[in-house]
Amino acid sequence: MSQMSPLSSKLLYNFPRMEITITMKSCQIQTELKNKQKTVTSIILSALLVLSVGSVLVPLADASHCNYVLPNQHCYAIERKTQVTYGNQFTTIISNLSVDCTTSNPNFATIEQWSSLPNGDWVEIGFADGYSVATNNCSTSEYTFTASRISGNYAETKHGSPSLGSTHVYEFSDTDKNKTWKAWDNTSNVKTITTPYANSIGADVGSELTQNKVNAVPKTHLYNILWYVGTSWANWNSADSGYPTAHAPYWILNCTPNYQHIHIGTSSFTQSCS
Repeated sequence: MSQMSPLSSKLLYNFPRMEITITMKSCQIQTELKNKQKTVTSIILSALLVLSVGSVLVPLADASHCNYVLPNQHCYAIERKTQVTYGNQFTTIISNLSVDCTTSNPNFATIEQWSSLPNGDWVEIGFADGYSVATNNCSTSEYTFTASRISGNYAETKHGSPSLGSTHVYEFSDTDKNKTWKAWDNTSNVKTITTPYANSIGADVGSELTQNKVNAVPKTHLYNILWYVGTSWANWNSADSGYPTAHAPYWILNCTPNYQHIHIGTSSFTQSCS
């Protein structure tokens, strides 16, 4: 199993459509990705920094680093597990996401899962509303999507418009362990991607948002959260310390059964597991 190097300071790597921020006692490095291409926007050093990282890190999200003021800011409500798996799966009921999306403000919201590969690449699947890189415009309804970064190259695809209130099982996996990851929406194989690895080193499940809007994400159920470990699917039975976690205006609840069932919403919606 790949490991994260133990660091006493705070280290944040956000997932795709992403911003990378490293914060230490006397150092802040902010790196943003715009349109999935790395653009270094600021480096602030107030003291010498010596940092040794001996392994690939699973992307992280930390509420203290999310303020929606920075360009292309991405904020999260997520559950995370650092675990060698060959796939991840969750079930959700399609909710009515609401973002203000224009050409000049390409906001979006998602309900999804991410699998992080050992070299820092990833694959993801879920549903979204708002701006889509795949079509370079603002969607007028929810859409299923897949996205990936393989060998540093970002790709995104839309896969139709699920009906509000319908139940969808989303999965991205390589259960054959042949470096071919398949994305599933219910029983439909909507995407197949060849990757350098058959396994992931960690998974996130939750939601992503680019706008500080209190009614952007209604209370949404994510349940039957599974991973493929060894030769079979198994329920999540734990999460990394400190998770689930959320940036404002998000909230996230660990419901019953723990780690297999979470509820996510933004602050105008009542927090509950019912």
